[in-house]
Order: sequence, then C-alpha cells, then structure tokens
Amino acid sequence: YLTLGNIPRTIHQKPSEHACILLGYLPSAKLSKTLPQKERKARQQRLFHEAMRIIVQTLVKAGREG
Repeated sequence: YLTLGNIPRTIHQKPSEHACILLGYLPSAKLSKTLPQKERKARQQRLFHEAMRIIVQTLVKAGREG
C-alpha cells in the first residue's frame, strides 16, 4: 500500500478514508528443496526485487517526467 507522509495518522489508518492505494501484490515462490539453501534465497531475493521494480516503475517514470 502507498500513502503520503503528510496525511494525519488518524486518517491514513482508516480504510474508509481511502488514503492508501494498493500498488500490487508480491509473488511468493515455493522453490524446490533440492536446491541449496543459498540458491533458494538468491532466487527469492531476485523475485522480490524484480517484482518491486515492476511495481514502482510507473512511480519512477512519473518522478522523472512529471
């Protein structure tokens, strides 16, 4: 979820105020236990970072171009 820092806590904590927006869902992967733990962790981290890159891509573009 995304909210702005200058919205009072009493407002942004109430779902009925619609002060937050859902940017996206993060995927979860059930990786094979046959992979070494280090490799599983690395793949989970890559998945997380790629998902975050996709989710914030439009925000970055808006920040650059206005």
